[in-house]
Amino acid sequence: MAGEVPSFFFREEKLQQEIEQEKHAYPELNLQIRTLIQERDVMKSIYRDTDNQKKGHQQDEYMQDPVNPPTGIDE
Repeated sequence: MAGEVPSFFFREEKLQQEIEQEKHAYPELNLQIRTLIQERDVMKSIYRDTDNQKKGHQQDEYMQDPVNPPTGIDE
């Protein structure tokens, strides 16, 4: 087991070196990739926020009148 740990760290270090080499392979794409990642994350967070607000509102309605819950709640 002790022999496996150094080999794991060596493989991880080698992988990090390969990743760094790939990052420098097409430097003109770095800006485009970062921009796409940021745009995607913004849209995902906006969607997630509005979806959570809808679910929270439905739960509030359900808790206010547990005897006659509103229709349309997915359980």
